[in-house]
Amino acid sequence: MIIKDELPFRFVERDGFKKFCEVSMPEFKIPSRFTIVKDCYSLFVAEKKKLFDIFASQCQRVSLTTDTWTSIQNVSYLCLTAHFIDSNWRMHKRFLNFCVIKSHKGLNIGNVVDFCMEEWGLKNVMCITVDNATSNDKALTQLKKKLIKRGALV
Repeated sequence: MIIKDELPFRFVERDGFKKFCEVSMPEFKIPSRFTIVKDCYSLFVAEKKKLFDIFASQCQRVSLTTDTWTSIQNVSYLCLTAHFIDSNWRMHKRFLNFCVIKSHKGLNIGNVVDFCMEEWGLKNVMCITVDNATSNDKALTQLKKKLIKRGALV
């Protein structure tokens, strides 16, 4: 419920939730928010391993999309998404990375995307889709050189 409904971990400490659990299932022992964090992180690690295994064994080609933006607090973020078809011909979309970046400069974007691709062991990239920001020209030029050098660009 915490993950599916994107609730804060402290949700389990709220009076309304406690009362709901007390009425609906009095024998249920509400876990602490620290237990919730630990359980969610364990689930994340398990799902990440499953995805890594899919990339390593079943996935022939991966297409990537990336975007950057700046928050109202003036913090820059990058998100990298993988799109792929599994061995059963089902299309998937998975977020690979959501991170703070130093700047929106092309070199920085290229380095972060390249690091993430290395971390995930992505060897065959079909395409990379970006928006029309001029910094993406430099990022893609840099990534193309690296992918060609590794023999990973289709």
